[in-house]
Amino acid sequence: MRLDPFNLPERLNLAQVFLHAQAQAHPQRPALYFEGQVITYGQLADATHRASAVFRGLGLEWEQRVLLMLPDVPQFASAWLGTVEAGGVVSAVNPGLKPDEVRYYLNYTRAKLVVTDSETAAIIESVRAQCPHLDHVLVAGGNAGAHLDYDAELSRTTPDGVIADTHSEDLSTWLYTSGSTGFPKGAVHKHRDFIFNALTYGLPVVGYAANDVCLSVPRLAFGYALGSNLLFPLLAGGATVLFKEKPTPEKFFELLKTHRPTMLTAVPTALNGILNAPGLK
Repeated sequence: MRLDPFNLPERLNLAQVFLHAQAQAHPQRPALYFEGQVITYGQLADATHRASAVFRGLGLEWEQRVLLMLPDVPQFASAWLGTVEAGGVVSAVNPGLKPDEVRYYLNYTRAKLVVTDSETAAIIESVRAQCPHLDHVLVAGGNAGAHLDYDAELSRTTPDGVIADTHSEDLSTWLYTSGSTGFPKGAVHKHRDFIFNALTYGLPVVGYAANDVCLSVPRLAFGYALGSNLLFPLLAGGATVLFKEKPTPEKFFELLKTHRPTMLTAVPTALNGILNAPGLK
């Protein structure tokens, strides 16, 4: 899909631009690497269609928020893209939060749907009585308990391939401030914002390309990694390495040896830790 960032079409959907156009062109190309698995563009597109259908079946309407509380796993990508495909708005935060933080994000976003892991689902359950807007909790990665099993819901759903006919100025995502003055606040982004960023910075300036393999210290819930370790490589036709563990130097040495990434997204403290770790040799 060839797009002019300074003359974008009026109708745009992020899922179509960043994923489905690439999946149609090269469905067998690796999109994600995770714990020995290779998820192709075609497989990720299918999971995204299924997620979109599940969310709509659970009552998600246009511009309603879906809250993601997930580590960096393939389900993050399908849920993120599936939400915007359905015309919803993605709000993502890291898992492992304290109960008061979980309660804050649930009530702040008024999300009817949450996609999370089993550990965070238990925390959500402990505050759910204080979160009147929440209707459904979907648990990815197993151990769903009394909640909906995200992976099972996707498996039993027949995708219809419907992509919401969103306007380029429609809302798509909430990214959060640092929280230096209290709880983080959501900064709202439109569909066109991510596409403009990728076409004017990610691909032409940083130079993401189809032969790149990408790895990130920051997690996908942060805008920095969302662009550099998911959206930019997808638009370029490249691949991303995901892992759910804490980003320690030891974990990075393991992934560097296994995948030989060409793009590493990091922050100074992480680079310092890597450079001073014995495993660097």
